[in-house]
Amino acid sequence: MSLVALACDWYARNRETLTAVDALLGGGLLTWGALRQQPLRLPRRNRPRRSDPAPTSTEMFSQAIEQIGSAKLAVCLGGIHTLDRIARQSRPDHGAVTEILAALIRQRAPWPDPTAAATASIHDAAAAPSSYRWQRSADVVAALDVIIRRRAADGIAADARLNLTRTNLAGASLRQAPLHGADLFAANLTEADLAAADLSQADLRRACLRRANLVGANLSGANLTGSNLTQANVRAADLTGATISWADLSGAILYAANLSGATILEARFSGANLHRADLRGARLGDCDLNAAQLGGADLSGARLERVSLRGAVLGRSNLSQTFLYGADLTAADLQAANLRRADLSWADLSGADLAWADLSDAILYGAKLIGARLTGADLRRADIRTADLTGACIDDAVLRDAIVLTPANSDVKPGATPRAAE
Repeated sequence: MSLVALACDWYARNRETLTAVDALLGGGLLTWGALRQQPLRLPRRNRPRRSDPAPTSTEMFSQAIEQIGSAKLAVCLGGIHTLDRIARQSRPDHGAVTEILAALIRQRAPWPDPTAAATASIHDAAAAPSSYRWQRSADVVAALDVIIRRRAADGIAADARLNLTRTNLAGASLRQAPLHGADLFAANLTEADLAAADLSQADLRRACLRRANLVGANLSGANLTGSNLTQANVRAADLTGATISWADLSGAILYAANLSGATILEARFSGANLHRADLRGARLGDCDLNAAQLGGADLSGARLERVSLRGAVLGRSNLSQTFLYGADLTAADLQAANLRRADLSWADLSGADLAWADLSDAILYGAKLIGARLTGADLRRADIRTADLTGACIDDAVLRDAIVLTPANSDVKPGATPRAAE
């Protein structure tokens, strides 16, 4: 039998088996071709998730506003931190963030009554309405912290004015805070820590700063009209050019403070410590400085019109060319003070101690020196016309070239022997 016949016979006997194999191979080839045409698809559980697009600044702002309005503290704090992140990432949004957080503080820590703020104390806060108390709520503290941090890090724009008017910030920690130009009208800052803070050009009218710590603070050009600074520590603070009219600084510590060029009308400084204070060129009209401590202070060129300095200590202070017209210096201590060329016309110096004071070229026209002590005082070329020297002690006083024309009823102490100038 030929090979062809054998092959045909074998195919006839195995036809069914070969058909199944052909089908299997054909299906495999078709599947392979399909896979070549389409990408591999993984099961849904193993498929990587597509990342959502990052929220826009507008969306973050909207979300943050909704959060800070929440009554839930955690949600509100989340909104505050979101606004902090927006301000860090976008400098142009800093002003808007500050305004929003300042509004939150005004809403959550209000102090609408300036009269109450002027008399309030952190120790008797329980007597005030609950909405006025400084409760140190976490949202207010966080908002204030963000504002201070952002202003310190980003600087303060010329038109950026922080509005914290009528807010209750008693006892707040604001050390070295950048509050330049801030609006703190009628704010309650009782016992607040403002040491070394920048409050230059700030509006502090009718603000309460009782017992506040203002050591080394910058208050140059600030408006403190009607403010309450009783017993405040303003040591070494810069108050150049400040307006402090109708303010109460009774018992305040102003040691070595710079008040040069300040405008101070009808303010109270009774019992205040102004040792070594700089008051050059300051204007103090109708102020109460009774029992104030002004030893070693520099008041040269200052205008102290009709001020009351009864019992004040001015020993060794510089009052050269100071305008003291009509001032009340009854029983004041002016030992060794420099009053050269000072204008003391119609001033009341009854019982004052002017021992060894320099009154050369001073104007004492019509002044009351009843019972005053002028021992060793230098009155050369002084104008003492119509001055009342009744009972005054002028032992060893220098009266060379002085213009003396005392009233007929004057009674200079018997035995007084004015010393001739060398």
